[in-house]
Order: sequence, then structure tokens, then C-alpha cells
Amino acid sequence: MTSLQRNIINAILFQLGWLICVISTNTWAVISTSLILIIHFKYIQRTYTEWRIFVIALLIGFIFDTLLLQADILVTPNEQIFQPIWLTCLWALFASTIGHSLAWLRQRIALSAFIGAIFGPLAYKSGAYLVGIQLDLSVLLHLITLSLGWAIIFPVLLLFYTKYIEA
Repeated sequence: MTSLQRNIINAILFQLGWLICVISTNTWAVISTSLILIIHFKYIQRTYTEWRIFVIALLIGFIFDTLLLQADILVTPNEQIFQPIWLTCLWALFASTIGHSLAWLRQRIALSAFIGAIFGPLAYKSGAYLVGIQLDLSVLLHLITLSLGWAIIFPVLLLFYTKYIEA
């Protein structure tokens, strides 16, 4: 399988997994994410050290989303203290794209910050709309918080991958 084919499959699997995680239950989110990650590690990964990006992305995602929940920027129907399981699955799926379908951004850090600032909040808003989570973007401060968070998180994950996995 060529690198381009792996990247296309990676992007498709991410989008499919994102949709399943957002519109289904925690159980289906875990099942679909597990299956996608099995495919990823069997057919798509290029290095055996790639698991590191998953650990870092899950840790950063857990902290970021928990802070969003604590600040009432992200409000779940049952007012959870920590991020829901399906949201954790989204971070794992996102991590799978860093070294593959989003790898072209690793040498374009400023562009990745810009893309993170725009599309990070857009992904949250889209997911919130589909699943019925309240995402208070009416307050400018909340939108700025999401944008700044993603403007930092996305390039940091790309840099981490380049320094500790690709090297």
C-alpha cells in the first residue's frame, strides 16, 4: 500500500470514527474506535513508536476537555466532571491522523496553529450540535478559549510527533 493510499484510508477512517463516536453511545464509540485503531496499527502505522502520540494526545485531550467542562464551556446533559468516553475516543482517532493524513502540516507550524484555531472549535460545535451537548460559543471568551487551545494543541502534537516519533 502506498503512502497516499494509507493517508486517504486514514482520513476516511477518522471521519467515519468521528461520526460514529458523536452520534452513538459510549459502547459503540469504544467498539468503532478499537476496530479503527486495530486497522491503523496493522496497515497504516509506519513506526512502532507511534503509540507515543496516542498517549500524549489522550493526556492533552483529557486535560483540555476537562478544563472546558469545569469552565462550563462544554456542558454535557448529565453534567459530567470529566470528558465522556466517546470524547476520549475522538482524541485517540485524532492522534491517528497526526503522522499520516495530517502529516503535511508538520513543517507548517503557523498554518497548523491557524487551522487548529478555526477547525478545532468548528469540530466541537458540529459534534455538540449532533449529540445535543451545549457548547456556549455565544460568549466570545469561550470561542477564544477553544481557538487558542487548538492553536496550541495541534502544533504541539505535530512537533511532538516530528521530534519523538518520526526521528
